Amino acid sequence: MALFGSAMRRTVAAGAALAGGAALVMWRRRINPLHVVWDLDSTIICSICPFEKAQLLTLNKHSSCYFDHTDDDFDYVPGEPNTRTCWRPAARGVIRLLSYFTTQHIYTAAQGTYTETVLNELDPNRTLFASVIHRDTQHFNGRQRSPLRGKDLTFLFGDDESSLRRVVFFDDRLYNFEPQPSNGVHVRPYNEDVVEFGGDVEMARVLAIAVLAFWAPSDVRPLLRQFQTPRHKCMEAEQQELQAATRAIKTE
Repeated sequence: MALFGSAMRRTVAAGAALAGGAALVMWRRRINPLHVVWDLDSTIICSICPFEKAQLLTLNKHSSCYFDHTDDDFDYVPGEPNTRTCWRPAARGVIRLLSYFTTQHIYTAAQGTYTETVLNELDPNRTLFASVIHRDTQHFNGRQRSPLRGKDLTFLFGDDESSLRRVVFFDDRLYNFEPQPSNGVHVRPYNEDVVEFGGDVEMARVLAIAVLAFWAPSDVRPLLRQFQTPRHKCMEAEQQELQAATRAIKTE
């Protein structure tokens, strides 16, 4: 009987600790929310076309690891898939987990029809993402260096610099961070080679960074700098120099 009573007390204590932890997370989310922005291609998915090549690369994968569809960026026969899109290992689970304590967004250079197809598989009820930007809603200048290159987070959060204090942006292309380098986290590209040979654990790193950012006291950007590559840090330094020069011109 005493043993039973001791077990009950431990169970109640554990339950109380979990409830207290959940309440703390909800309180933290309410007073200091974290926004997580996701790229799609080569960040959380890898789309392979032509379809015959995709079938060969995924011979040893379970059908739950991918879905087949038509990508109208390429030639296709109506009613037949021309693309197989593979989920990055653990990507869907991480996104669902983060939905409990962060606000998530999609920012992709893909066309609208493709983005909708991915969302129909990833978020059919449209509950995981607060907003979605694709190339049909926002122009992208691609790889060519220009003031328009990259993904400008002000389209999501406005022009106020303080609105970016609690924003983390995950993307596989470094140049997409050019408008706001301090908010970017460069992820290892999820490409055909990684799909074929496996061993990808990048989402564990991504989740750890997101959790650390959630508990960061205020501005997450100093924390994110710890995960930047030397090339990324150079981009940020160039951006800071440009901003300083712009401020100097305005004060003249």
